[in-house]
Amino acid sequence: MVSDDYSQFNVLVVDDFKQFHSTISDMLESFGIKHIDTTASGSQAIKLCRAKTYDIILCDYNMGQNKKNGQQVLESLKFHKILPHQTLFLLVTAEVSKSMVMATYDNEPDAYIVKPFNAKLLKQRIGKLVTKRQTLTELNRLIEEELDDEAITECERLIESNGRHTLACQKLLSELYLKTKQYDQAETLYLQVLSKRDRDWAKLGLARTKRAQDDNEQALQLLEEVIEKTPHYMPAFDLMADIYEECNELDNALSTMRNVVSLSPNSILRHQRLAQVAEHTNDFAAATEAHLKSIELGTYSCYESEKNFLGLGRGTAQLIADNDPQAHEYAQKTLNVLKEVDQRFKLTDEAQLQVKLLLAQVHVGLDNTTTARDLLWEVEQVIDKESTVIGIDTALDRVKALNATNQQQRSKDILSELVKQHENDEIALEKLDRLLDEPRSKVVRKRVADINRDGISLYDEKRYKEAITVFRRAQKLFPKFIGVNLNLVQALNGEMRGNGYNDEFMACCVATLDTVASFIPETHEQFERYRQLYEAARELRSGR
Repeated sequence: MVSDDYSQFNVLVVDDFKQFHSTISDMLESFGIKHIDTTASGSQAIKLCRAKTYDIILCDYNMGQNKKNGQQVLESLKFHKILPHQTLFLLVTAEVSKSMVMATYDNEPDAYIVKPFNAKLLKQRIGKLVTKRQTLTELNRLIEEELDDEAITECERLIESNGRHTLACQKLLSELYLKTKQYDQAETLYLQVLSKRDRDWAKLGLARTKRAQDDNEQALQLLEEVIEKTPHYMPAFDLMADIYEECNELDNALSTMRNVVSLSPNSILRHQRLAQVAEHTNDFAAATEAHLKSIELGTYSCYESEKNFLGLGRGTAQLIADNDPQAHEYAQKTLNVLKEVDQRFKLTDEAQLQVKLLLAQVHVGLDNTTTARDLLWEVEQVIDKESTVIGIDTALDRVKALNATNQQQRSKDILSELVKQHENDEIALEKLDRLLDEPRSKVVRKRVADINRDGISLYDEKRYKEAITVFRRAQKLFPKFIGVNLNLVQALNGEMRGNGYNDEFMACCVATLDTVASFIPETHEQFERYRQLYEAARELRSGR
């Protein structure tokens, strides 16, 4: 039975202005609330929540400069699992901006309270939320304890009663159906909701159901419909990127995540995701920028991660290795940021080695060769003299640092040893593939085979420009794979033979052949093909 007796409620008020504490406390006391705690600090609020369970938390969004904001307090409480389902979290703010709402999709407050407000409005908002909470108390308990079958039964009971929270129960029930892989039931329920009104969450849920049933085409169509209707609905973009990644449509996944962060620039999770997708597509400028933004947003966030610092170092190092025009600019930024990593995190011994290896590569980009070699020497001493066992990521950082400091033969020898050492480790082989001249992991072998099949089919049909596009995309993903590079050259030659000489295509052809020449040995099985394609390109160039 729903009650409006709040006398036993525990309430926490979080605001950096003490005047607000007394104003809100007076309002709450007028509702009959007796147990009120206050704090001016988000960090202190988290400590209080560890020690005590609150029924209601009223937290200001803007907690002052160089402090956690209210959204970050909510994220921390949920991240550390110290905010029960039953606790109501109200975010108090001077305004509800679009960027603020965009950043809360992963951890939404139960309500926003916009300043200024009076006791009557506050009581109305709290009253509605408390009524809903009391109605769903048993259901929330079952969900929190992960008693899925019992939670489904309780949901169905509440829906049958046709109360005012039927829609909320339908949403929870459909999520439980998905969780328990009851896809037919989930689809039926989502369609039932959509038959009455086009709701974004229901169409998103239906897309999730289709994806779970391996119908990605239908899932993407549903997501496009959601985005067309509600262009700022972040979860639809998130799921779309997931599907594109699963289907190896990495360019589409990257484009989707770029759209997401432009719409939600304050979401650290989405910048982190953009960095990850950009790394998979070898777009290191995008990855580096996303890591920088994640580091900026992470200063007071529970989602701050040393992975962003290391990712920033690796992205910048690759830009330096690729002679990217932005490399020097990023190198200076990265050097400054990596100096802070020891202060922000308690690094493992291996992570400290990674930082030094990355710093060595960054110093190369700043023409500090002596410093780079000194840092690498320090790491080599630890690895060689102390027989330290290092993971694949550290080993790859070492290989790249050796390359950067012009120790190519040692780098090549270590890389060969790593391939032998990890011949049965698919995850490690997939990482090693980025540095090899041919794929070793099953996943990458299949991906390259699919790409080559599509490109060669287009070439055989004399659709040379389309074949060039396919092979260029593959070259971006796997820049050292000899077969991919030679297929690109063959497609470029075919286009120029069939449709006339083209300066841009010839420049790409020459650059690709130069790349292959830098690492293909005369004993390689594709060397003769390389030589023939080189001669064909030379003839095209001389006969233009």
